[in-house]
Amino acid sequence: MSRTKGKRRVARGEIPLESQLNMFQDSQGNLVFSASIQRGFVSIELSEGVSPRGRLLPSMSPKNQLLQLAFLLRACLQRDGYPTDLQYVWISYDGKSWKPDDERSDESERGESATLRSWYEQLISTTEPLSSPRLRGDLLNVLDQLLRRDLPPDLLQDIINVMQTYKRLCLAGEVNRLALRGRETEKSLAAGPKERGRRSAETLVLICKHAEEYWRRKAAMRGNKTITAEEIAADVNTEIQSLGRKVLRPKTIADYISKGNSGQLLQPG
Repeated sequence: MSRTKGKRRVARGEIPLESQLNMFQDSQGNLVFSASIQRGFVSIELSEGVSPRGRLLPSMSPKNQLLQLAFLLRACLQRDGYPTDLQYVWISYDGKSWKPDDERSDESERGESATLRSWYEQLISTTEPLSSPRLRGDLLNVLDQLLRRDLPPDLLQDIINVMQTYKRLCLAGEVNRLALRGRETEKSLAAGPKERGRRSAETLVLICKHAEEYWRRKAAMRGNKTITAEEIAADVNTEIQSLGRKVLRPKTIADYISKGNSGQLLQPG
């Protein structure tokens, strides 16, 4: 039996396949397993629940889907060291240093005044707007408030559908933006050689004009590209800079004069 059997070859330049497995326990003691597989912008998400007796549960209810999302958001915040709703109240005795209220020290017994705030207020004070931790905290805070209202399953399912639709629209918008950028880049790359050729032709005509004017004044220098290039370099570069281009060295100007000679744009003698 070949050792490579069962292994999938990855072609050069292929987008890598990413997968992730998560597990958590819901409020009824059931184990919930979720897996996601993604390649580029295409992803598939699967979820299954198992009862304490090991029986496979039916599809996850809307409420459990939202609980799962809250669990994942909470886990991400905890992993990065940010406040979550597991430590709901935060306290400060000096208005500067804050800590969860369940870690209250003996200072409270001495009658010192304390300031309280919620975990969400603490998160806002320690994160930047639109940062990943802030966005995760915003959504977790909304889910907490939503799940406390004990809404009917149909309404919760409608909310999930709206969230999934929004996600797909965001994904489609990002794909469209990248596709447009790729198309514009492709056009720019295709037009690059033509644009460089056009600029080179313009530069050649400009240098030949200055060389011919110099040779009319200095007939003895006609055909001498090295000295001519040094003498006309200042005038050439002044005109080139007015076009928004970089200055040229005398050696480069001399090369253009050679092209003018070979292309019969100049009369070297």
